[in-house]
Amino acid sequence: MNALEQLRGLAAELPADGPVTVRRVASGSAFVARQAASFSQVRHGRSFVSLVLSGKKTTTFKGAASVLKAGDVLVVPAGVEYSAKVTAGTCVFILEIDGDAAAAFARLHPGESRSAQLGAFETNRIHVLQANEATLLSFAHVAATLQGAAVKPAVLRHRLEDLVLSLSLQHLDVAETTDAGADPVLATRLLVRSDLASAWSVSDVAQKLAMSPATLRRKLAGDGTSLRRIRVEERMTVAAALLTRRGSTVAEVAAQCGYESPSKFARQFRLRFGRAPRASA
Repeated sequence: MNALEQLRGLAAELPADGPVTVRRVASGSAFVARQAASFSQVRHGRSFVSLVLSGKKTTTFKGAASVLKAGDVLVVPAGVEYSAKVTAGTCVFILEIDGDAAAAFARLHPGESRSAQLGAFETNRIHVLQANEATLLSFAHVAATLQGAAVKPAVLRHRLEDLVLSLSLQHLDVAETTDAGADPVLATRLLVRSDLASAWSVSDVAQKLAMSPATLRRKLAGDGTSLRRIRVEERMTVAAALLTRRGSTVAEVAAQCGYESPSKFARQFRLRFGRAPRASA
């Protein structure tokens, strides 16, 4: 079962008639349109993200329309006005994001944080992007946590921080695409960062960058690096950040960063940092 299918099952168990609120840390809900519906010029008091699980949702912001299908994400900052239409049968998983979760991104990436409330996202417009597997897994972790009988706020905040991190990194990848086109090393880093769990090969990256594998190897070597080194650096950078968050476990971080087992992850972590990986209490 992939992450999107898992989310459909979890969302079906969340109340469709209102949000599930957990100690004012966050709220989540599953919205299912029994028939086609429209929402004109709406504003929300809190920032939120929604993931389309099935069906179709069309959003309009300042006259520009975007069509979202299964796997697409809508990020809406607090106070921004937009309109939306959904087809009958559309299912959307919605999460409110508070400042505590977004503030973690600001601490980890101060130069890339746009605001304390929504990570790397600009707060004057809505955003649409297609979730990669890492982001879908982050959504699934939040949904599963909301289903718990006794949800601890610290654990839920940790899950939301992961989601903001995944979404923000995807957003930064899109924003930097133009600059990355002139810098194959940066472009390679962005690709690896967009899906840390993927076993990126030189052929995979070269195809994405529209160049031959030999040319990519030469350009990376000219900058004193390699795809393997970049893959390790990006994974370890994110892993070190994730381990500082309360509620994280070494096994979870290892899986999120693409390692088959915690032991392999631990060996690489020791080589990189000279110490064993330890999660925050």
